[in-house]
Formats: sequence, C-alpha cells, structure tokens
Amino acid sequence: METASLLGLDGAQWFCDFYLRERDKGLLGGVSDLQRKEEEHYRSVMAHQERGMLALPLISCASYAFYWAPPGGESIASSCLRVDRMLDILRTSCSGFKVVMVCHGNIMRAFRVRIERMSQRKFRENEESTDDRDKIWNCQIIHYTRRDPETGIVAPNFYWVRSICPWDTSLSWNVWQPIHRSGGRGGTRAAADQQRRRGAVGPDGHRGDREEACAAHRVEGARGGHRQERRGREGEGGQAARQGVVAALQQPQLRHQHHHRRRR
Repeated sequence: METASLLGLDGAQWFCDFYLRERDKGLLGGVSDLQRKEEEHYRSVMAHQERGMLALPLISCASYAFYWAPPGGESIASSCLRVDRMLDILRTSCSGFKVVMVCHGNIMRAFRVRIERMSQRKFRENEESTDDRDKIWNCQIIHYTRRDPETGIVAPNFYWVRSICPWDTSLSWNVWQPIHRSGGRGGTRAAADQQRRRGAVGPDGHRGDREEACAAHRVEGARGGHRQERRGREGEGGQAARQGVVAALQQPQLRHQHHHRRRR
C-alpha cells in the first residue's frame, strides 16, 4: 500500500485485494539464492526439482516448471487461478475505468501468462532468457491497452503491451508490441484487425467506455529480497499478507457522460 501511495496518482481510490498477494513459496519463502545453494536442506529441495525437469523432454519439462510448487507452496499455475479471478472482477466492476495494479513479480508473470495466453514453453523461454529486457525488475511496469498505438482505434480485447523499467530503460523494451497469443479466439494480429473492423471504436473514444489500461508494478522491500510483509497462514483469524493493491481511475469524459445521463 505504501508503494502504491508513492505513485502520486490524483483521484486514485486504492484498496487491497488478497487475490494479488505474492506467490506462496512455502519452505523456500524468504530464503535467499545463496541459502538455497549452500544449506543442505534447501539444496535437496532444489535438486528434487532439477531431477524432475531433467528426466522429461523439452515440452514436458516446461510444463513441470510451470506446475512445480515448493513444499507447502504455490505453483505458477495456481497463481494464475487467482489472477483469473482478478481479471473477472475487472471485467464486471471496472468498466469505464483505468486500472493500476501494484503487485509482486510472480503475480506479474501470472498476469502475462493469462492476458497474453502464453504457452508453458514460452513462459519457460522467458524465464531462461539471457536478455535483460525480458526480465521483470524492481518497480517494473507492464502496460496493456486495447487502443492501437498507431491508429488510436480501440479493439475489443488487449492486443498491445509495453514493458518499462523506470529506473533504467536500457533494461526494458519500452515500446508498444503486439500480443501474439498461442491459440484461442483472437489469438493473432490478423484476428485483432478483423475484430476491430467488426466492433471496434475510433480514436474519439465512442463506444470505448470499457478501455482499461493495466499496469503492474513489482514491489520489493528496501533491502535485497526482503518481503514488505510476512505472509500469515490463511484460515480463521489469518491474514493474507503481502497483498496487492488496486486503484480505479475514472476517466473524466465518462464521468461527464454518467452525470449527463442521470440529469436526463
């Protein structure tokens, strides 16, 4: 919540949502990379994961990494279920709003998987990429839009994304890129063009009252690897710590339209 308030967005109405809490790493939660390599107990956990991945062909290996969860923890696949629920809330409750979400890195990865319909193989390729621009850095921003950055036409779904590292733009792509989905409805740029011709709106914004711009910021503690909050056990009396934060910013044009309708 503190990080969200530092964004200084005028008129933002922030609230916490437990669906945006960071991925639960179970036994490995709060454990540094150095500890995982040096301490025997953690080394055995990581070795078990590596043995499982090496025993599988490439496609299955990518699936294993996607579904693997540390003891007592949560897999990326499980995190995606929470992200799906959050996207449903945005569709039903935030129509006509610009939305900013502040969350941790693993939840940002889950958002990418679901919004971009990323395959498990593509997910693993991104995770193993040696290009710094493919990584999610501290305070990274991932921005999705339905509005074509070249023509201003609004499509029915998110078809463009840009990733920005605000403190060092050499570590990010920064420019708008089309989303090439791996399958399903509207999975290609050609499908996006077709959908825009059938039901899109122009740059003047008419019928564009559902345009949402989602940005996610990775939240880390001031000290390396330190979590801002300790995750409590969920259940009776428990708290969902390290919660993400959501803000809805109503567009002035839409607000004027709503007032006009009420007067009529």
